[in-house]
Amino acid sequence: MPDRPPQAPVHQDDVLDRVVEAFGDGPDGIVSVDRYVLFVPEVIPGERVRVVVTSAARKYGRAELLEVLEPSPDRVEPRCPHYHECGGCQLQHLAHPAQLREKSERLGRMLAHSLDVDVASLPMRAMLGPV
Repeated sequence: MPDRPPQAPVHQDDVLDRVVEAFGDGPDGIVSVDRYVLFVPEVIPGERVRVVVTSAARKYGRAELLEVLEPSPDRVEPRCPHYHECGGCQLQHLAHPAQLREKSERLGRMLAHSLDVDVASLPMRAMLGPV
């Protein structure tokens, strides 16, 4: 009989203070707890944040941002009044030069994966233009 899958190290409604490690493939940031991934919207890598766990499945969970304890220097106030509800402009809380860097890096990772090449070999800065 196989071992039962391990349980998540967090539970719904847990409140945690953590540092955001990276952006995920979508708009959410990644916070981890003992190698367990929580996806958190509206955060920026490097920020120290307080989050509340909203779901905790076996492989990953989701959390909501309660407070930014130590903001990124790239954090800005979103220009659109509908930013928090809409989801259409997912990186508006990130300064424009940082948005361009993130989008360029994300595109590079996707192309490198699709083309099976090293990311460093892709001319992303030339494609991006001046920042």
